[in-house]
Amino acid sequence: MTSPSAMLMMLSGITLGCIVMLVLAVAKDFVRLRVGQIFLLLLLSTTVFVLDPWLPAVAAPFSNLFMSSIPALFWLFCHHAFGDNPTLPRPLLIVALWTVAGPALLLFMTASQLGLFLFKQVPSWGEYLLIGAGLWSIVEHWRSDLVSSRRRLRAVVVSLTGVTILLNVISVNFGFGSELFQRALVMLCLIGIGSQILQVPRGLLFGSLPPNPTPELTTVADDKTQRIQQQLQALQQLMSAGYYRREKPTIAELAGELGLPEYVLRSLINEHLGFRNFNAYINDWRINEAKTRLREQPDTPIMNVALDLGYRTLSSFNRAFKERVEQTPTQFRQGTGAHQASGD
Repeated sequence: MTSPSAMLMMLSGITLGCIVMLVLAVAKDFVRLRVGQIFLLLLLSTTVFVLDPWLPAVAAPFSNLFMSSIPALFWLFCHHAFGDNPTLPRPLLIVALWTVAGPALLLFMTASQLGLFLFKQVPSWGEYLLIGAGLWSIVEHWRSDLVSSRRRLRAVVVSLTGVTILLNVISVNFGFGSELFQRALVMLCLIGIGSQILQVPRGLLFGSLPPNPTPELTTVADDKTQRIQQQLQALQQLMSAGYYRREKPTIAELAGELGLPEYVLRSLINEHLGFRNFNAYINDWRINEAKTRLREQPDTPIMNVALDLGYRTLSSFNRAFKERVEQTPTQFRQGTGAHQASGD
C-alpha cells in the first residue's frame, strides 16, 4: 500500500477532529436516546472509513464491515429522527442487513460470477435504496414538523450527510475520484454539521422526548395575550367542529381555514399547545374521540371508527392508537367492557 499523501493525512486529521467534536456534543446529552446511539455508530463507521488507508491488511474484514454499514446507519438515523412510526419497515430492514452481511461474507468465499453478483452488486444497489429511503424520510415529514429551527437544522444535517454518503458510494462503486476526494467530502460534511450543532439549543436536534401529556393552553403574559388567546380559541372551535376527521389534513389547509399565516399556526400548536409535530396534534384529537366511541359504542365496527376519524386504513389507525394508548383498539374496547361489567 502506497503511503498516503501529506494532503490526505491533513484532511484525515481535520476530519477526525470534527468527529471527536461531534461525539462529545452528542454523547453529552443524547447517548441514552436511540437516535443518538445510531448517530454515534454512524460517526464510528465514518472514523473507520477515514482511517482505512492506514489500517493493516489483516483489519480489512472488520473495516469493510464498518464502512458497508454507513448507508444502513444513515437510513436508521433518518427513520428515527424524522419518522412518525418507530417500527422499521421489514423489507428495508432486510436490505440493510444484506448490505452489511453480503460484503462481509464475500471476504470468506471463493470469487465467482454469481457470488460477486449476490454479495457485492446486490448490496451496492441496496445502499442506494437505503440512502434514498433516508432522504425520503426528510421530505415525507418535512411539513409536519412544527419547530421551525429544528426543521431547518435537521434538513441541513441530514442533507449534508446524505449527499456526502451518496457521492462516496458512487465514487467507491464506480471507481472515480481519489481517496483525497472522498475524504474531502467527509471533512466538509462534518465541518458543516459540527458548526450547526454547536449553534443550536440543547435538545433541539436529537431531542426525541417522551410523548407530551394532554396539552393545556399556556398563559401568555405580554401585549399579545388577547390576540393569541383569540387565535387559540378559533383553533379549538375549528378542531371541535371535526376538522381533524378530514382525510390527510395539512397545516397549510388548517392555516387557510383559520385565516392565519402558516408560521403563526405552527407557533401556536408548538409553543402554546406543546406539540412538536402536526400529525401528533391531529392524532391527539382523533384518538381521544376514538376512545370515547369505543367505550360508548361497543357494537360499532372498529373499521368504521377508523374511517370516520379520517384514517384511510385500519392498520394506520391501529398503529396510531397503540402508540398513544399502548393498547390496540380491540384491547382497549375489551378492557373497557370488563370494567363496565364489574361496575367500575
